[in-house]
Amino acid sequence: MKTRFRVAAFVAAALLALLTVSCVPRTIPRVSQTELLLGTAVTITVQQAGASRDMLGGAFARTKDIQNRMSINDAAYDDTEVLRVNAAAGESRVRVSPDTFRVIAEGVRFGELSDGAFDLTVEPLIRLWGFGRDEPRVPDPDALAQVLRLVDFRRIELFGDTFEVFLPDQSMGIDVGGIAKGFAADEAAAVLRSDGVRHAILDFGGDIVTIGPRPDGAPWRIGIQYPTGERGRYLGILQSRDESVVTSGAYERFFVQDGVRYHHIFDTRTGMPSDSGVVSATVIGESAMKTDALSTAAFVMGVEAALAMVRDLPGYDAIIATADTIYMTPGVSKRFESRADDYRVVVVER
Repeated sequence: MKTRFRVAAFVAAALLALLTVSCVPRTIPRVSQTELLLGTAVTITVQQAGASRDMLGGAFARTKDIQNRMSINDAAYDDTEVLRVNAAAGESRVRVSPDTFRVIAEGVRFGELSDGAFDLTVEPLIRLWGFGRDEPRVPDPDALAQVLRLVDFRRIELFGDTFEVFLPDQSMGIDVGGIAKGFAADEAAAVLRSDGVRHAILDFGGDIVTIGPRPDGAPWRIGIQYPTGERGRYLGILQSRDESVVTSGAYERFFVQDGVRYHHIFDTRTGMPSDSGVVSATVIGESAMKTDALSTAAFVMGVEAALAMVRDLPGYDAIIATADTIYMTPGVSKRFESRADDYRVVVVER
């Protein structure tokens, strides 16, 4: 199952790269590189005069540094700061780097903002279900009930003066996967900008950051995956420049047991995969770290609550899909082109 997830991520990255750069004049130099980082395919593409592979090195190095501090599901990284926090649960505080502390603190903040729809302490639940392993399975109801008592972001104790983190129950654990990719994308983009990059697109396994417009002045064209996960089929195309675009969907990580499909985005109130009616949640805004967490929360919250949450955040927009309808905030409606004839489009005003 793990191999299947990784191959799917590489294919998705390749398709996205094709969509976003295919209309750019070929006379303008372009460099692109894909690496497997943070459990997904990370692709960085720069297209501008003087573009060279040397421009990519700093951004990938920064991403690897974040992976070394925060990964929990890769056997090659068995002593990260997040793993140390989890290992010391119920026993002692753990001092972490400012980067890791910031990600955890922001995760707690988005837990509060979403009333728990986004929850860093979901790690015991993910472990119980077996996601990230070769054989995920539906857990026993009694075991699920026991694990649910451990899932509550409000119990994370943060000590800002010393950058220490403490989990009060020895069976608790945090998983920053729903926010760390976005943070890494933001940081990689910052490195590129400081190195003089003016036209680029970063794809961190579906967490997208655009730098500037395309080199011909037109916006980048971002394909939002059709909710069934069919490759090359898009729910719509979004015009984008200097922002992040993050989509959460149930089509990448799932398994089928007894004819029922179970995906990896959990409703922590029930311990089951979210069944809010949302099949795809895209959030657009300045920070990929924020849109990463917000898109996960939106998927769990349902259409009405998700749109209300995003509308209250200045500079952020959302595109939320159910089985037959695309709902979006007004700020993004004029630059989104639907490609799904079987969907109606509704712009939701305040």
